[in-house]
Amino acid sequence: FTGVGANSLNALNGAWTHTWQGVESRFNTKGKETIYEAASRMIGKNATFSSGTSYDTVINIEESVQKAKLSDVIVVCLGEMPATEKVGDIKDLNLPRAQKDLVIALSKLNKPMIAVLLHSRPRIISDIEPLFDGIFDAYWPGDEGGRAIAETIFGDNNPSGKLPFTYPRYSNDLVLYDHKRSEKNDKNFGANAFNPQWEFGFGLSYSKIEYSNLTVNDTLFTDSVLVEVTVKNNSDIDAKESVLLFSEDLVATITPCVNRLRAFDKISLKANEQKIVKFTIKKEDLSYMENDYNWVTGEGDFLIKVKDMQQKVVYKNMK
Repeated sequence: FTGVGANSLNALNGAWTHTWQGVESRFNTKGKETIYEAASRMIGKNATFSSGTSYDTVINIEESVQKAKLSDVIVVCLGEMPATEKVGDIKDLNLPRAQKDLVIALSKLNKPMIAVLLHSRPRIISDIEPLFDGIFDAYWPGDEGGRAIAETIFGDNNPSGKLPFTYPRYSNDLVLYDHKRSEKNDKNFGANAFNPQWEFGFGLSYSKIEYSNLTVNDTLFTDSVLVEVTVKNNSDIDAKESVLLFSEDLVATITPCVNRLRAFDKISLKANEQKIVKFTIKKEDLSYMENDYNWVTGEGDFLIKVKDMQQKVVYKNMK
């Protein structure tokens, strides 16, 4: 276990917690475990630690490399200094160079390597992301974060979270999930400009979740449409899955968004279990605000989308 967040309670709690900026360790809750401490409790002396870096300064990368040589798996806990208000203002979203240098040095060992991200906002890791076999985005999880992260790494928890934002790939490429079609245009006038690190709603688990059979009860509707999708846990591990339904308005009086989240449901799936998830989408759910600040549902074509599947429906106003 290495990295600035591996053996720090402050890195788990962030700002506005025990203190305003969250950096004074003397106020930390007694008896709570860091990630490394929780792992040590679970696997004893098989867990070792070396900090490697502070948030922005190299401390002992070579020591971390030497300890990693004797390990089967490397867990690198990356993050940013707890801070809030003006103290937390930064001019660059890139993860500090020192932390990236630690990752690069460890990657040369060609051992399985996991990242744990501890942050209040997405820090850019596109240049080192390919070096990891798995990534846990833990944000600032709080006092129980060390235990929860360790248990998840060792498989006692099956992760089921989905990203509540679009994680950028580059510092100056902050395009939201509900972007306009024009924002997909690249400098060569292709449609490749929207290329985030991970999209809104992305998230994996230890189970293999499969989607199929997206259907609608009617392709022409005047009030509501019933949407069904089959979700299967095609693994031997129980899981939870957030099923996200998006819509795309193909005809509107103002430029419509490419994607808009319209419904979601989190379901539990036993090993090898499948369920049919149902959503009722009303015409109001597909509305948008016109220039006169009135909400309307425009007549015409919509796409109903779940995962990589889509169904076209047509709304007809009967008034």
